[in-house]
Amino acid sequence: MDKQLLEMMGKMMEQMTEVQSDMTDMKTEVKGMKTEFQDLKTEIKEIKTEMNVRFDSVDSKLDTLDVQLNSGLQQTGEQFAKVDSAIEQLNVTISKEVGYLNHKVTEVDKELYFRTLKQ
Repeated sequence: MDKQLLEMMGKMMEQMTEVQSDMTDMKTEVKGMKTEFQDLKTEIKEIKTEMNVRFDSVDSKLDTLDVQLNSGLQQTGEQFAKVDSAIEQLNVTISKEVGYLNHKVTEVDKELYFRTLKQ
């Protein structure tokens, strides 16, 4: 029985050695995975930083465009106001000129009428 016990103990020791070897291999694999995850985490942080830099750049460009657009719209509004004012002045002038021309046409018409009556 001692012999069987010793054989069983030997087999158990072999199995324990195999289990220990397997555990060591698994530990090595887990360490490798941990390293890969750390590398991935670092890469994600770098991508995040790069994206933030790009977003900041885009935001800055959009802000610049917004300022330029607002300035352009303001200038366009001012130009429209000037054109509108000039059109109003032109309408007043044309109205006065048309009134004057109507007056003159009426005078010429009267004069022609009276001249034709005299003849």
